[in-house]
Amino acid sequence: MKNKIIIKILILLFIVSLTFAGNEAGEFRETFLFDGIDDLIVVPDNESLNTPSMTISFEFKLIEGLSLKSGNNKTRQFMIFKKNPMQHFNEGIAVYYNEEGNNLLATVSNLSRNQVFAYTKKGTIEKDVWYKVTASADSNDVRLYIDTILQNSNPTGFSLYFDKEPLLIGGRSNVILEQEKYGGMFSGELKNIRIYNKSITEIGESYYFSEDSSLDSMLILDYPYHESAGIVRDRLDKNNGVILKGRPTSNELQEPDYVRIHPNPVKEKSEVYFRLQSATEVKVVLRDLAGNDIKVIHEGLLKKGEHRLNFQPDSIQSGYYVCFVETGSEVRTASFIITK
Repeated sequence: MKNKIIIKILILLFIVSLTFAGNEAGEFRETFLFDGIDDLIVVPDNESLNTPSMTISFEFKLIEGLSLKSGNNKTRQFMIFKKNPMQHFNEGIAVYYNEEGNNLLATVSNLSRNQVFAYTKKGTIEKDVWYKVTASADSNDVRLYIDTILQNSNPTGFSLYFDKEPLLIGGRSNVILEQEKYGGMFSGELKNIRIYNKSITEIGESYYFSEDSSLDSMLILDYPYHESAGIVRDRLDKNNGVILKGRPTSNELQEPDYVRIHPNPVKEKSEVYFRLQSATEVKVVLRDLAGNDIKVIHEGLLKKGEHRLNFQPDSIQSGYYVCFVETGSEVRTASFIITK
């Protein structure tokens, strides 16, 4: 009898351990990791993003590491950024971490270059701690919440204005990767990114934080996971976000399954970086977001080790693409942008 009880306990513990392992694996898949240099998600412009009010929510964690900076004294790590097309530094709306004050800020601006901020107190943000953030803005005010608690709000007096520019997650400006202007400025992790086309003032604070399912009708983007092909699709399938990764870091070079396009975005020429664990037949092909073959870079036997394959975009139109590295046993991908 005692032995049966022990066996049942062991089985129960095994099931519990599997459950926790599954949760940990699921959480990892739902997390976007940014190295702070040239990793970011680009969401192409869409009319659903051009709204006069907006609410952004996500969870983030800062990590130690190098990051490009922006703003006063180069202290700002941008998490969410959507600018208007009139002035580079007119954000439209942005949420970023200020290293100088160890605090979080949400800012909005209009075409007249008026800027209004909502912020947490200095010294409130620590590294390696998860925070749930909600930033909301409309013609009345801009608000910033941490873990559903209002930190700060200020009157705006103007409607937001968005047009012709992508929304950037983990960076700032849609110019050139691996240069300060572009970004990939956030060094940390993001997950559960959701953007609504109404402000909390319009939705109602108690109603919004109740997380009622009817809020789905206001949802512009919902990125609870990322796909293995490096393409992010929102839950309503209205936008595609492309995960960009730049030159491999020293840590990434130690990973057996990395694939990189460098430089990225691609203008005149670029290279595909990847490593093979053994000599094998390999197909390296560029495809568009619909899965159509655009250009075969290599097809045939390659030896073990690291490879860099050159390619030129030639007649390929500007846009968003994915590079597939296919062997008999696996498929690896890297997404990139062609700009001309």
